[in-house]
Amino acid sequence: MREIIVIFGKQGSGKTSLAKEVMLGRKRLFVFDTLKEYKVGLVTDDLITVLNFTEEHQHSIFRISYAPEIEEKRAFDYICEVVYSLGNLTFLIEEVDCFCSANKTPVTFSKIIRYGRHNNISIITTARRTADVPRLLTSQATDFFIFSHHEPRDIKYFSDLFTPGIADKIRRLKKLEYLHLKPEKEKEKTGKLKFK
Repeated sequence: MREIIVIFGKQGSGKTSLAKEVMLGRKRLFVFDTLKEYKVGLVTDDLITVLNFTEEHQHSIFRISYAPEIEEKRAFDYICEVVYSLGNLTFLIEEVDCFCSANKTPVTFSKIIRYGRHNNISIITTARRTADVPRLLTSQATDFFIFSHHEPRDIKYFSDLFTPGIADKIRRLKKLEYLHLKPEKEKEKTGKLKFK
């Protein structure tokens, strides 16, 4: 089943470590890694290498971490097209709010969010604040992972989405703890990072 997973947390809270846990076991994985935090599969900053590699592995298992050497927003648009055409993979985007905003989603990324299920594309993203990510992305999320927040607007977002009681749970999260929320099933559970 297709997943859209959004991980929220302050700088240093453990977002990247949790994304690494969530991505384990995925057979076809494309990481858009502008911060150079992932060392999985082929690690490259060269777009031509990416294109050659993905063409070679169109129908096989692969893992690739791409940290663009060209202007990041332009690279992101281009890679979204590559990911959409490949299909049958998980697309992990570190700090998605660097490429989008609450009101603006690049056309190519919007296509993946809206129609990616037809190509079996799951999405994992990290971001610091709810206010900085596209509403299109959060409206389609199957899972939220939330580390401790103190910004009232961010906490209110989850209170409105779930229940007012969520606010206290988010505020009380300890270091490396997170709340896992599943909007459609109205489920929540607290977890703790295994590694940091």
